[in-house]
Amino acid sequence: MKHLLFTLMLASSFVVNAHAEDPFKNITFHKFKNGLKVILAPDPKSEFVQMKLNVGVGHIHETEENAGVSHLVEHVLFRNSKLKDDMSYLQIIKEKDGTANGTTGWDQTSYFATVKKQDGPWIVNLFHEMIMTPTLDKKHVETEKKTVLLEIGEANPFAKALGFDISSKLTFDYLDTPDFWEKYFGVKTQEKVSRTTTQLRTLKLTKSQLEAHYKKYYDPSNMQIVISGNFNPTMMLNQVVDLWSKYPTTNIGDQRPKYVSTEPKSSFEADGVSNRPRIKMGYLVNKFSPREKEVMLSYTEFLSHRLMKKLRNLHGETYTAFDDSNFKQDFGYFTISMQTSREKFKQNLTIVQEMMHSEVEEGKITDEEINEAKRLYLNNFHAWSQNASGLSKMGERMLAMNELSGLWETPHEILANVTPQQYRLMLQKFGQKNQRLHGILWFVYHRSIFLLPCDSSKTVQERSH
Repeated sequence: MKHLLFTLMLASSFVVNAHAEDPFKNITFHKFKNGLKVILAPDPKSEFVQMKLNVGVGHIHETEENAGVSHLVEHVLFRNSKLKDDMSYLQIIKEKDGTANGTTGWDQTSYFATVKKQDGPWIVNLFHEMIMTPTLDKKHVETEKKTVLLEIGEANPFAKALGFDISSKLTFDYLDTPDFWEKYFGVKTQEKVSRTTTQLRTLKLTKSQLEAHYKKYYDPSNMQIVISGNFNPTMMLNQVVDLWSKYPTTNIGDQRPKYVSTEPKSSFEADGVSNRPRIKMGYLVNKFSPREKEVMLSYTEFLSHRLMKKLRNLHGETYTAFDDSNFKQDFGYFTISMQTSREKFKQNLTIVQEMMHSEVEEGKITDEEINEAKRLYLNNFHAWSQNASGLSKMGERMLAMNELSGLWETPHEILANVTPQQYRLMLQKFGQKNQRLHGILWFVYHRSIFLLPCDSSKTVQERSH
């Protein structure tokens, strides 16, 4: 197809056992000449179609002069002079029996909607109209300022009277507390301006500032489209090509930051209080491949599963044990978290430490255990693939994997081709004693002894509307 730079199709699948199919096998990736990336994840059994459009712009791209502009643009794009004054695209989709919303985060703005399967082509046309042919009317800019401030809150009266955030002016740089990612990986992800400054600047943003921001960042080369659910893949691709491939590009490319992390160091910190002792145990890691990431995640899922059987089901010693890993590009941590009783805290802590030391650091995990870890982990994706929302997540996961390594390989293919010995070696590679992550909260006699590390990394996205 002449409009496409390349189209990668997944025509084959590898199986972990004779009865398993690759739930990713029908997900395809397409890139247009203008840089727009498109993921199609069809499922003929679904009753719905979900469309998601991501733009690589967020708070990190703002200055003190236009703080809040990304969020306000997101709001205003749901309005259009073509619509009645009491309507927005949200209401149009709702009256079509669908749901929609938008989010503005640290480095990405997203728009998404779910509609009945017969309305799939309609939602693609509507999103094109909403995102690519906006009016950005001044009256909508002023109206949406109010809704943004209702969402994020208004600045305090003192700051409003002064016209700036005095606390940020009085804070010395050396007093700034680094967040989790900066402290352990040397990667700064904190926002450039304070919340109060964003609240104040939002009030002063102009139509021209929104137009400049939109023109710079809403470029096809900085966009991704994910469509999942029940649709005809060929017809859907042709529709997207007809609508989006004609747009010119400035070739700015993906504007989300590419982080370079330093070698992580062991973490053991204190933050917060609780009357339920908790354990978080694992390893800080960086410079891993997509294959190594899948191995780490499958292991922590499997370890959590066994701890539930061993501690909760037999003895009632935890409410839940779960995978608590968190990765940003090629660095982060793979961990499990669980609660425990005060009486058996030390005993249960020892159990987790000894299992991870033996299996991860020493590689003493059996072939049978590795195969079971793979099977249980891949079952998650089979469950995801049964609905449009899960397929959308799988599509984005595949896109992230491709962007990180240029490798279009599914988790199913990865784990099918990783031998037990390779699996063990990958765990040992990242299960370094000097990179352990200990997060322990122990509450005794109303005094906190050890506490979970404060992971302020999980940036809370501002949910619009």
